[in-house]
Amino acid sequence: MKTSNMRTSKFHASIVDMGTIKWKLAEFLEAHKLTAYRLATTLDSHTRTPTIYRIAKKNVELSRVDFTVLATVIEGLRELTGKDVSVSDLLEYREEV
Repeated sequence: MKTSNMRTSKFHASIVDMGTIKWKLAEFLEAHKLTAYRLATTLDSHTRTPTIYRIAKKNVELSRVDFTVLATVIEGLRELTGKDVSVSDLLEYREEV
């Protein structure tokens, strides 16, 4: 087997075995007695309402993270709760077993 194929195979194995990142926005909203609608209206036009509803569903797996959306959601939640909301409050890494 060629060295380049071995590297590719090892890389592929690590991709297959990697965990997932999930939004915890639904749990955060529930814990603070907030709704996706309330958050969306707080954000005005900075982030589209359907985006907020999509990421506010429980156990949403991410295919990518839009950092602008994440930052906007954090700012909106800080405004609504008066608390210091961080990335770890909204995203969770889960290892595949």
